[in-house]
Formats: sequence, structure tokens, C-alpha cells
Amino acid sequence: MKIKWKFFLSTVSIFAALFTLGSYLVVNASFQNSYQQFLDKVMQQNYMNRVVLSTYYNNSQDNLKTIEDRLQLSAKELSNQQTEETCKFRILDVGGQTIYSNVSSWDNNGFYKNAKSGKVVWQLCKSDGRYFIQMVNEFNIENKKYYIESNYECTSVFEQRDEQIKIYQKISLILLLINMFVSMVVAGAITRPLNTIVKIVDKIAEGDITVRLPMKKNERDEIDILSKRFNQMADSIQSNMEELEDAVKREEEFVGNFAHEIKTPMTSIIGYADLLRSGSITPEMTFQCANYIYQEGKRLEKLSLRMLDIIVLKKQEIQYENININQFFEDIRKSMEPVFARENIRFHMSIQESRLWVEPVLMKTVIVNILDNARKALEEKREISITGVRKGDRYCIEVEDTGKGIPESQIKNIADAFYMVDKSRSRERGGAGLGLTISSTIVKLHGGTMKFESVQGTGTKVTILLSMEKEDIADEE
Repeated sequence: MKIKWKFFLSTVSIFAALFTLGSYLVVNASFQNSYQQFLDKVMQQNYMNRVVLSTYYNNSQDNLKTIEDRLQLSAKELSNQQTEETCKFRILDVGGQTIYSNVSSWDNNGFYKNAKSGKVVWQLCKSDGRYFIQMVNEFNIENKKYYIESNYECTSVFEQRDEQIKIYQKISLILLLINMFVSMVVAGAITRPLNTIVKIVDKIAEGDITVRLPMKKNERDEIDILSKRFNQMADSIQSNMEELEDAVKREEEFVGNFAHEIKTPMTSIIGYADLLRSGSITPEMTFQCANYIYQEGKRLEKLSLRMLDIIVLKKQEIQYENININQFFEDIRKSMEPVFARENIRFHMSIQESRLWVEPVLMKTVIVNILDNARKALEEKREISITGVRKGDRYCIEVEDTGKGIPESQIKNIADAFYMVDKSRSRERGGAGLGLTISSTIVKLHGGTMKFESVQGTGTKVTILLSMEKEDIADEE
């Protein structure tokens, strides 16, 4: 059963039950009040009848033969004073014989026998669809017991109750219909957003992860909060899916690039080896073939070593050392100076005094890779600068060149394995597209970040931020 119908039926059922119970309590309270008022009234009247009867008896003529005659005369005088037709009474002796009755017929049910001295006894009776209160009490005259039995009709009290019940039944029906209508409208309003959620979930289950639930400006109830949380979950799922798809795509590109990097030199090696095997070439051509095979073999060796470096870096435990950063960069300057001098590159270095927790060999690999990439990117204006400054609890290293720059659309992929901005130029200079991948991995192992900024035709700046405390490196890992 749908929530809409559960809400509707439960609301209507609860309303019907509560209203029925409330109506019963109200009608019953009104009836009990009216009944008690009527009972108090007739008991008072019964008492007055007994008092008036005694007064009439005491004032009656003494020349009457018997007590019964005097009682009969007094009862007639009392009857003449009665104004309510609903009041019937009779006088009985101790044997149950009627001395006087103001009605022609009386139900002789022997109720008078229940009378007790000084106490009024009553009961509710029903006859031919009408209700009566039968009341009896005992009194003594000249040491003889007599009974006055009264019969008061209270049908109007019960008719009033029945009328109230009918009125409440009609009101209940009208209110129930109103409640059913309101409950249906409210149930629809409450479940409408849930139906929307179900439709959106179905679309996501079918593969469309771009759909979202409509949102209101302000969170007013649990449905709005649920919608917001659902959209956040959907955004997270979509982001994870996109990252997964991107990761799969990169893996495919990695495999494709790796296969290409292996296939290209292997094709050349096989071609030159086949030419050598033919034996019909000059000594000079033989040397060229062997030299090309040697160069391509070395490039394959370099490629395999770089791949091994990446695998090892991700698994090995780094042993950090507290080094003097000035001495570290001075060693790098000395190792790069011959290369820069040979290619007429102006090299500038400005390093602020500090100490860092790093693995010196690995960090040197990072800096040398970045400087080497900067060297390869230079064209007419041939300048490279490197600076190091403290920024709070981090040390910032910036390597900037005046080379050809990197297209903005390619910056995000620059550290991917085998990715080259200019593939032909990189291969001419012995590149395999793994240097920045290794550098990025090493920086992450040091708890740092590496960012690339570039303008085509102007140059590229690489910024590395490293933690200065060993504990911070461990935490960030």
C-alpha cells in the first residue's frame, strides 16, 4: 500500500475513532446530567408527597371509621394538587393491598417489598418503549406500616439523548467527509515530493546521473532537507563516476602510450637489424645501423628504468633527512651549470636560508627534472630562474622559464604518465613523458603540492610547496 493511502486511511480512522469517542462522552455526560437532575427532582417530589400526605392525614376528620379511609381521603386531596400528568402514585398497606391509586391500572410487580424504613428505593423501568422511575418508601401511621409508591415517566430524558445521538451522527458524517477530503489533499501534498524523488531515483538507476531534485530557497521541512542531501549524494556519485571514468581513460591512454613508446623503437630496431642481417651494406652504413640500434636500446632501457622508479616510489618507505636547503641547491647548480653553459642558458638562483626534511636524492630528481623540462622548452630567449622562500610553516620553490609555454587546456594533464606537450620534440631530446609523473609522485610522498602556471609564448612557472616539519609530512601522507 502506498504511503498516500496509508496516511489517508490512518488519518480518517483516527479522526473517526476520536470523534466517535468524543461524541459518546459528550452525549453520555449530557444524558447523565439530565438523568441525575430528573432523579433529584422526582426524589424531592416523592419526599414532598410523603410530607403533604402526612399533613393532610393529620388534618383529616377524625369521625372517619378507619385509618385507610382517612389515608384514601388525604391521597385524593394530594392527587388533586398534582399538576404533572407524569406523576402517578398509590398507597399500599403492609399486605400489598392498594388503598388509593391515581391511575386505573398499575403493574403489580411487588417492588414495594424492597422498601426500607427512612430510605427511598427506586428503579428504572421500561414499558412499551417508554421509561419510568419507580420509587417507593415506607412510612408509619399510628404504628402501622404503609407504602407510597410513585411512578415518574422520564421518556423525555432518553428521547433527548437519542436526539443528540442522531445529531452527532449527522455531524460526524459531515465532518468525516470533510476530513476525508482534507486528508486526501494533505496526503497528496506530502507524498508529491516523494513521487518526484522516486522518479529521479528511477532515472539515476537507468544511468542518467545528471538529473537532480528541484530545490527550494529555504529548507522548510524534512522533505526539503532530504532533497538537498539527495542532490549532494548525486553530485558526489557523479563526481566519483567522472573521476573513475577519467581514471579509466588515463589507464587506457597509459597502456596505449606505453605500447606506442615500446613499438616505435622496436620497429626501428627490427628494421635496422634486418638490414644488418642482409650483409649487403657498406661499413659506414653498418655503423649507422648499429648506432641507431644502440640509441633506441638505451631509450628503451631509460623508459623501463623510469617505469620501475614510479612503481618503487609508490611502495617504498622514505627515509627523510634534515638538510641545509642552500647547500642542496648549490649542488644542483653545479651539476646543471655545464649543460646550461653549453646551450647558452642564463641561470638565476635565489634561495632563502632554511632547513627541510626531505629525501635528498629523490628531491634532487624532482628539481633536475623540472629544470631539464624548462631547458627543453626554451627557444630564443633562454633564461631559467629558481627561487626558494619560506611561507609560514612551508617552503616554496619556484622554477620559471622563458620558453614556449603550455596550452591552458593541457596543463591539467602535464603530470600524467607519457604525456608530452610536443611529442616529436620530446622524443628528439630523449624524453619519454615520465619525468613529471615521477616528480609529482615524489612531491606527494613529501606531503607537498606541485602547481603549474603557463602562458604560451611567455613561459612556464612550476611552484612546489613543502612542509618544513617532519611531523607535518607524516600527517599529510
